[in-house]
Amino acid sequence: MFGDAYLQKIASATWNEMAMGLGIASLTRLRAYEHEGFAARLAAAIPMQIFNEPAPDPVSAAFRVEHERRIADEIKMIVSDENMCEVLSGGAYNVAYGRYIKAGGSRIKNNYFSYILADASDAGSDQALLIAAQLNTLDRSILRPIYSLKESRGWHPRPGNPNEKEYYERVHQFAVIVGVAFKA
Repeated sequence: MFGDAYLQKIASATWNEMAMGLGIASLTRLRAYEHEGFAARLAAAIPMQIFNEPAPDPVSAAFRVEHERRIADEIKMIVSDENMCEVLSGGAYNVAYGRYIKAGGSRIKNNYFSYILADASDAGSDQALLIAAQLNTLDRSILRPIYSLKESRGWHPRPGNPNEKEYYERVHQFAVIVGVAFKA
């Protein structure tokens, strides 16, 4: 069984490679028809918006508000790719799990895993809401990447036996393809 430090390392590497990979992939595509400066700012905003991460500064926040519709259109295009949704969902799972561990969540009575199982079950939606409320008492940001992917229709529920290492490897492979791999 993996230790807490390992899970947090995997979560951090997953976020870094996913955010950078999405940004670079978006920038590469956007450069074909957008001004370089606008393309770069838009590409930086896309991964932050997909996972509902706060803007790092007021200028970035204002850009996201001003170009909300355009960012949403770009995200729709990204989540129309089923393979990309699998990568994003596994990545969101890892990031959220790392946040759960960092917030002091127990791996013995693992409420995060219980949420994932309930979320994957059609009959478990009420249970998932109850567990989500418990997770939010630890840290409201735990489920933020999953909720955001659900909102954009990019979330694929995780199977009954999620695999953090496999999810990271898929994100890493995407990062290798776009040229930003770090390797945890």
